Amino acid sequence: MSALLDQSSAARQPRRTFGDVGAQVYRGLTGSWSQAGDALLRMYARSLQRMGLEDLDAHMLKDIGLTRDAAKQEASRPFWQ
Repeated sequence: MSALLDQSSAARQPRRTFGDVGAQVYRGLTGSWSQAGDALLRMYARSLQRMGLEDLDAHMLKDIGLTRDAAKQEASRPFWQ
């Protein structure tokens, strides 16, 4: 009888603990949050650059190859585009 019990316990897979599952979930969430944070930072930087276009004078706009109308159009775009 003890030999039967030894065989059945050896055939079982080790149980996964909450720590194992929690670590997998944490790694998954960390990657997702990191990607979301990167996207938010890009949108914020884009927004600041577009606001900066509004402050450039005609000479500076000419240096970067933009007209006043093109700069206004770009500055009016939503931050997510």
